Amino acid sequence: MEYITVTAMVLLCAIGGSTSCSPPPCMKCDVGPSGQQEDFVCQQICPSSLPPSVKTLVLMNGKCPPMESMMMSRYISRMTQLESLTINRYNIHRFWGAVFETNTQLKHLNLMLNDFSTFGTTTFQGLTMLEELNMMRSNIVTVPDNGFSPLSSLKTLNLMANKITDISAAAFAGLSSLETIDLTYNPIATVASKSFQPLQSVQTIKLLNNQLTAIPTSLFSNLSNLKTLDMTSNKISFVASDAFTGTAMDTLDISQNMLTSVPNFKTCRSPPRTLNLQNNRIISVGAGDFSGFTMKTLNLRNNSISKVENGAFAGSHISELDLGENQLSSLPESMSVMLASVSILKLDHHDNWQCVCSQLWLSRYLSTRHIQDGPTCMSPIMYMGRKLSDATPDLEIECKSTTTTTTTTTTTTTTTTTTTTTTPTTTTTTTTTTTTPTTTTTPTTTTTTTTTTTTTTTTVPTTTTTTTKMPSTTITSTTRISTTTTRTSSNPLPKVKVKATAISGAQMATNEISLVPIIAGVACGVLLLAGTATTCIVYKNKNKNRNKVSPRMHADSFQ
Repeated sequence: MEYITVTAMVLLCAIGGSTSCSPPPCMKCDVGPSGQQEDFVCQQICPSSLPPSVKTLVLMNGKCPPMESMMMSRYISRMTQLESLTINRYNIHRFWGAVFETNTQLKHLNLMLNDFSTFGTTTFQGLTMLEELNMMRSNIVTVPDNGFSPLSSLKTLNLMANKITDISAAAFAGLSSLETIDLTYNPIATVASKSFQPLQSVQTIKLLNNQLTAIPTSLFSNLSNLKTLDMTSNKISFVASDAFTGTAMDTLDISQNMLTSVPNFKTCRSPPRTLNLQNNRIISVGAGDFSGFTMKTLNLRNNSISKVENGAFAGSHISELDLGENQLSSLPESMSVMLASVSILKLDHHDNWQCVCSQLWLSRYLSTRHIQDGPTCMSPIMYMGRKLSDATPDLEIECKSTTTTTTTTTTTTTTTTTTTTTTPTTTTTTTTTTTTPTTTTTPTTTTTTTTTTTTTTTTVPTTTTTTTKMPSTTITSTTRISTTTTRTSSNPLPKVKVKATAISGAQMATNEISLVPIIAGVACGVLLLAGTATTCIVYKNKNKNRNKVSPRMHADSFQ
């Protein structure tokens, strides 16, 4: 429909004009310069004398007495061609009966800034073609059941800034074509769970700045056309798990409420493209809260989030993520895959970050994305006060130098043999200690003439210690030392005999002390270790007639 620009304004008549709503001719609404009696704007008078052909009528700042207000329907009912009607600040306290029953062509009705607390079920009867209804700031306290039911073509309903306290299940019955409803700035505390179910065409619902404490079960479920839902600045602490079932919203705003956890969006047909949960009391983001979501914007700013669990964003694709002004000290590395698709990440106002190796991945991410306003390190002390991204080079070095030490322990058998032989005139003591590293478990048997000690210790380098104590006396007897070692082997090894020749007392007196027995013992040990013998015999030659015999050692192999 084309609307003719209104140029005519009706002003009060000369001084001394009547204040009655039956004005003299000079106080009526005049037509505009076009001469077409279709559009009128009347200020501060009652429209008692308008032609029935009027299509657009604006009544502003009326001062009609209450009785004339009651007669308003009589004046308007004659205008059967009305398509747009505005009655602003016209001191209307109540509508009596079916006020607009004959205005069947009316498409736009503006009743804002009046003073009627409610309306009846027949008030809008006959307005089957009405598309827009504005009742903003009209002191409405109650929305009666089925009060809007005649408005089957209504697309926009504005109930903003009234005094509505609750919404019943049948409050919006019949509004099957409604696309936008605005309930902002009301003291609404309760909403019946089926209140919005008649609105199957609704695309925008505004519930900002009310007193809601909970979103009951199925409140918005199956509103398949819902695109924008705004519930900012309420007192919502509970959201039923099926509140958004079947929805696919572009924007959902539940900011500035009292939520302590992330609501359930798993039952949505698809999660909201833009989700605003800032300024709540959410303490953590649980595993799976946003997993598998594809979103444009997720705002979690200014909550009390201290932890993001592993898997919270698994498989998600989010373009803009705001985690600023929370109580985080770290993020799980499982978020690294999701962050690869994030174009804007906000982590500002975090001053207690743990700048440790587990956060190196995030440090690298912030550095490569040139995000300057990132978290600030609290610990370790060496990084305190620095931005996590600035600590990246030092973390690279620190975390790269971290190694794992492995200790290998093997078994060693130490055999100590002490032999003491006593004669009437001579005492000889010989102690030999041999430490042998082994890599397999081998039973060992040591046989001596006097004492045998076996000790197991940790692997150390092979050490041989020989101590010999001999008095400066003549040896007049012969000592036979026999050491037998048995090894487990599938192939018999040859036996080795080592002969040691005794020395005379004269040699001992001249310090020509022979170490033959000791050297022979060492030789036996070497042969045994080399695996070339299974038996080794060390003995002294009892030849008293040979007073000057040079020490020698014979090794005879035999089977």
